[in-house]
Amino acid sequence: MSLDKHTQNEICLVCGAANLEKIAPIFSRYQIKKIMYVGICSQCGHVQLFPLPKPEEVSFFNDVFLGRKYSPTKLENKNHKLKLKLLKERIDNLVRPEMKVLDIGAGEGWTMGYFQTQQCDYFAIEAIDELRQSLEARGAKVIASSVYDDFSKYYGTFDLIIFRHILEHLTEPKAALRQIEKLLRPEGILYLALPNGQNPEIPKGVVTSFFRPVHVSYFHKGNVQRLGEQVGLQTNSIEAGREIVAIMEKSRSSVQKEGKRNYYLEMKGVVKLARRKALAIDFKNLFKIVIHRLFLANR
Repeated sequence: MSLDKHTQNEICLVCGAANLEKIAPIFSRYQIKKIMYVGICSQCGHVQLFPLPKPEEVSFFNDVFLGRKYSPTKLENKNHKLKLKLLKERIDNLVRPEMKVLDIGAGEGWTMGYFQTQQCDYFAIEAIDELRQSLEARGAKVIASSVYDDFSKYYGTFDLIIFRHILEHLTEPKAALRQIEKLLRPEGILYLALPNGQNPEIPKGVVTSFFRPVHVSYFHKGNVQRLGEQVGLQTNSIEAGREIVAIMEKSRSSVQKEGKRNYYLEMKGVVKLARRKALAIDFKNLFKIVIHRLFLANR
């Protein structure tokens, strides 16, 4: 039975249940609607935008937020150096010469020099036109603009796939991971990193910063594992600090270890406590957002 569009926009992206409840509003200058919400699934505890954004809203977020944030002129900065340092610490022992590496959401290509130095064959997927052109000009093999494209000729090709801070932006995260599972070689490795929904960044605000229109999901590490298991990916290691970092590979067993666990009470408690701690910061940020909107409306 097919679901109508309204129902599809209100189902859990992890377990598929329709039992979501609103737990927090979102206030941001980067949104079309004046107010948005995040909801939590009572069946598995996944936190996500509720209802899910429409395609035109996703395009707006990407064009306004991501389109301004990333630029081919920003090829090297302190943030890139920090991210590369962390990446090396986590995967340097896994990288071998002649590996075929796919960087999904490659951005400015700040990983490319590292993999080329390691004598790897570097491939990329990137949505922004200018960044794709810059990557190709510097020697990358750009194979697509979206993780949802047809990759049948690349199935079973890659030794290592980098999927860093992309999953939380997607309205179809399970479909994306299913694509990745097909792209990996039998012994291939997925490096997955994303924001930690169990550890909201309170100092910047919760409903005015941590929850934001550009992020569709706020994952518990258990639901990252659950999502992987559903598409045939097993988790070799996972840590959840400031961000969730997992090393995954093709499953060798049909057993789903996380399939029945429910993180509802834990995640609901996390959000409730974070909102209380960030109340003063969120109030201050909300005042700035209102002023910003009034200023733009009067221009």
